[in-house]
Amino acid sequence: DIKPANLLLTSEEQIKLSDFGIAKLFGNTHMTADGGILGTADYMSPEQAMGQPATPRCDIYSLGSVLYALLAGRPPFVGKSLPEVIHKLRYDAPYPVRRFAPDTPEALEQLLESLLSKDPQDRVPTAIALAHRLQQIRDALTISTSNGDDSPHGNVTHGNSPHRGSLQPDSTPDFLTQDSALRHLRQADELASRETAAMPSDNIPVQESSASTHSELRTSSTHRESIPAFTQVSPQPASRHVRRESGWQRWGAALASVPLLVGLSAIVYWALRPPTAEQLASRIESQLDDDSPDAILHLESDVNLFLDRFPNDPHRESIEDLSDRIDALKWERRLILRARQMHSATDLSALEQALLNAIRLKDTDLSNAASHFQAIVDVYESTDGDSETAHGVAFARRQLEILNADIHSWTETRLELLHAKMTRAESLATDHPQEAAAIYRGILVLYADAPWAADIVQQARSRLQGLSQHVNSENASDN
Repeated sequence: DIKPANLLLTSEEQIKLSDFGIAKLFGNTHMTADGGILGTADYMSPEQAMGQPATPRCDIYSLGSVLYALLAGRPPFVGKSLPEVIHKLRYDAPYPVRRFAPDTPEALEQLLESLLSKDPQDRVPTAIALAHRLQQIRDALTISTSNGDDSPHGNVTHGNSPHRGSLQPDSTPDFLTQDSALRHLRQADELASRETAAMPSDNIPVQESSASTHSELRTSSTHRESIPAFTQVSPQPASRHVRRESGWQRWGAALASVPLLVGLSAIVYWALRPPTAEQLASRIESQLDDDSPDAILHLESDVNLFLDRFPNDPHRESIEDLSDRIDALKWERRLILRARQMHSATDLSALEQALLNAIRLKDTDLSNAASHFQAIVDVYESTDGDSETAHGVAFARRQLEILNADIHSWTETRLELLHAKMTRAESLATDHPQEAAAIYRGILVLYADAPWAADIVQQARSRLQGLSQHVNSENASDN
C-alpha cells in the first residue's frame, strides 16, 4: 500500500516502506476474496479500484500518485466519499500537476501522466526504468542549471560518470547548451521506452528469483560498458597533481558549493510548493464572477483542496457554503437525469416528484419555488425515512436558503425600480396628470398579485384615486 503515510524517512535520508498489512493479506488466500478492493483509494490504481489483482504496475501507479502529491500538495483525485474518489479514479483524468505547481518541469509532468495512465501498459514498466527516467531528467536539469560555469582545472565532471564532461589535457571545456539539455530530456523519454533496465543501486535489494530483474540489470550493465570514455594520455602526472592538491583547496571548493546548493534548494522549494490558503481562496473567488452552474461545478477540485488542507482558515466558512452549493447542483443534476431515464413520472418516489416540480419552478417563479421547497422540508423532515429521504430534505433546505437569498436580492432590485417609477409619476401629476395616471395603472396591472410589491401597489392605487378625484374636480370647475 504505497502512500505518503507508509513512507518513512530515516536519519540517513533513506526512504523505508512500512505497513505490509495488505501484502500479508494477499499472501493468505483464506483472508481475501476475488473482486475485493484493498488499499487506500487516494493512491490506488484504477485496476485495483475495479477489484482486479494487484500487479507491479499497480505500485508504479501508486508511486506516481505519491510523486504527484509531493508536487501538488494533494492526491491526483479528491472527493468527499470513497465512491466518488473511485469513480474519478476509474473514469477521470487528473489535472496536470503544473496547475498546482506551475514551475514543474514539463518532462516531469509528462512522466507523471505516464505513471497515472489508466491502462497499465501505458505506464513505465518497472521501478528500475522509472529510476532511470528520473535520473535522466535530473541530470538534464542539472546540466542546464550549470551551463556556463567556469572551471579552474582542465578536468570537468558531473556526477560520478567519467564519460560526462571528462576532458583530455589538451582539450577545452565543451559545456552543454540549453538546446542540448532539452535533447537530454527527450533522450530520457526515448531511452526509457526502449529499455526496462537502468542504474542498479547497492541500496536496492534484488530478488534472485526474478528473471526479469536480472535481465534488466544485465542490459543496464552492458549499456554502461558500451559508453566510450576519454583516456588519459599520462596517468602519472595526473596522480602527482592529485597528491599535490592540498586539503584546504578541497575543503574550499566544497564550502564554495554550499551556498549554490542552498540557493537551488530554496528555488526548487518555492517554485514547487503548493498554493497557500490565501492564494487558493483568491483563485476560487476570482472565478465566482461566472455564477452559472457549470462554472460553479468547475470549482469543485479547488474547493475540496482548500477544505482538505486548510481546516482552520478564516475563509473556510465561505468555502464550505460554496461546497454545499456544489453538492446541491450535483444532486439536482442526478435527480433530473434519473427523471429522464424513467419511463413515466410514476416511477419516481413522491419526494423525488415534489423536488422535481420545485426545481422546474425555479426558472419561472422564485417565490413559488421557495414555497414548494419549504413545504417539502415541513412534510418530510420529521419522517423516519431512509438515507435518500434525508438527502432529499437536505437538498430542499439548501435550495430554500439559496432561493431566499436570490429572492431578497431580486426583490431589492425591482423595488428600487418601482420606487423610481413612483417618483416619476409624482413629478408628472401636476402638469401631466394623464401620464402619471398611466404609470400608476401600469403598476397595478403588473404587480397587483406580487406579495413583495404590496406596499407600492397600495400607494399607486391610492394616488391614482386621488389623481382621478383631482381631475374630476377640475373638469367640474371648467363646466
